Amino acid sequence: MSTLGPERWSAVSRYLDQALGMLDDERPPWLASIREQNPELAADLQTLLDEHSALLQAGFLEHGPVALPRPPALVGQTVGAYRLLAAIGQGGMSSVWLAERSDGRFERRAAVKFLNLALVGLGEQRFKREGCILARLAHPNIAHLIDAGLAENGQPYLVLEHIDGESIDWHCDRHALPVEARVRLFCDVLDAVAHAHANLIVHRDIKPSNVLVTGDGRVKLLDFGIAKLLEGDADGVGATLLTRDGAGVLTPAYAAPEQVTGGPVSTATDIYALGMLLYVLLTGQHPVASALGSHADLMKAIVDTDAPRPSDVVASTSIGPELAATTAARRGTSPERLRRLLRGDLDTVIAKALKKILESDTPRQRPLRTISADT
Repeated sequence: MSTLGPERWSAVSRYLDQALGMLDDERPPWLASIREQNPELAADLQTLLDEHSALLQAGFLEHGPVALPRPPALVGQTVGAYRLLAAIGQGGMSSVWLAERSDGRFERRAAVKFLNLALVGLGEQRFKREGCILARLAHPNIAHLIDAGLAENGQPYLVLEHIDGESIDWHCDRHALPVEARVRLFCDVLDAVAHAHANLIVHRDIKPSNVLVTGDGRVKLLDFGIAKLLEGDADGVGATLLTRDGAGVLTPAYAAPEQVTGGPVSTATDIYALGMLLYVLLTGQHPVASALGSHADLMKAIVDTDAPRPSDVVASTSIGPELAATTAARRGTSPERLRRLLRGDLDTVIAKALKKILESDTPRQRPLRTISADT
């Protein structure tokens, strides 16, 4: 087993929870990014990750004193005033359970989010910060915090509003929503993000799977797990995408250029992600779709490549007649009419939101404010 002194452990521990929250194929490029700046830190991380992998293979975590509970073992257990019903999500950092109120005072279902037991003491600060951030938000389009606490085994947990819905892109396509209806849903997302920004909170991970639409058509913004407080939570400007606190668990495909290059994160970062979300909703295509197969190509495209205009992306000459017809049909129209609907204001709004270089007046801020006024 590795032995690190207090100083080296202090340096490496803040990155370890990020690494444990990644998929196996995401770690090598992340470690390479760190190795370019700090080879010793990368070597320490690699050693700890190798030891963690060896312990998993040996079954240590299943049989040792800090065993991770298997999902079925928690069914029926009570946490605070809630009884756990079923596992509904599992990641490297946390697990999420469907629960119901169990004290008889009133009937209610909720989502209980646990910090994974193996990360108690490592990822606890970020988990606590998520609870503090959610406590500041009260908006009908944001899944709200109900309660928080510690389970009997010391695991921190958050009790959250349970959202029974589907991601906004799937919802729009499944119901073949026209452009106008998609923009109306998007305006609800804008309202939610504007509320967060008014409370000095940047989400930092806006993507389709973090925006759900319920059966009655209500939009809910989820997962403030890597959100940033604009007061008292400043990130160093010189860090890179995968060495900044919280950045290692964001979704690279929806990252803004400043998140890749290590620039300052601000409300404009969310504007960029919102522009990408609107692009996907209107065109069915990712702005840098051709680069999604390679991590290196994706990083370069985010920084250097301007997205094609939405009205051009949906044209038959761009994606082929069959895909163009399918894309248009999912929006209740024809390829040529869809192209006309996107041409002009929507093209302009999205281009400004996806602007690569921020000027002193942060031009990303304006276009998405105008879309709700123009819709």
